[in-house]
Amino acid sequence: MEDMQTPSGLGGLLDAFRDALYFLDGDGCLLGCNESGRELLHRGDGLRVVRQRLVLDSEHAQARLRDALSAPHRCARSLALSRTEGMSGALAVLPLEATDDGARWVLVVARPDQLPGRLCSWLVDNWRLTPAEARLVVALVRGDSVKEAAARFGVRESTVRVQLQAVFSKTGARRQGELIGRVCRAVPAVRRL
Repeated sequence: MEDMQTPSGLGGLLDAFRDALYFLDGDGCLLGCNESGRELLHRGDGLRVVRQRLVLDSEHAQARLRDALSAPHRCARSLALSRTEGMSGALAVLPLEATDDGARWVLVVARPDQLPGRLCSWLVDNWRLTPAEARLVVALVRGDSVKEAAARFGVRESTVRVQLQAVFSKTGARRQGELIGRVCRAVPAVRRL
């Protein structure tokens, strides 16, 4: 793992990203990663390398990643992970044009502990969510279930479900995983605040 390099000579540029970036070949073998990716692997927090392959600790999450990498149409996929799957956050699996070093995919791991503190206000300002809806979205991105969010906020689970439906209506998302993926893709915009 110590000799893992950032592919294509991009070195410092990709190391500047807070999100972990992993570069995979067409068979899913790990070719390299950025500094955040190396740190996440070093911590052993939900990810590890086994026989040159990036492996998620949760079998369910690993199966979803494997499905995304082997889909007949190479397209971007978002996978939300909950705390029960070993780590919380969102994975984006993005196809690459073939590179000199054979990278075909980049896996972006957006961790909720890396979310900027101003995310709630950004969601209110840019997605027109109410403060309660924004707070719910942040809780879901951090890995809370609807039931856990209700307990955290001292409201009924039915109240949280109504708020979640309002969030879906305002964002166009249809599922929690899709919503979390959208939030994690918006994170770079939030970091500029």
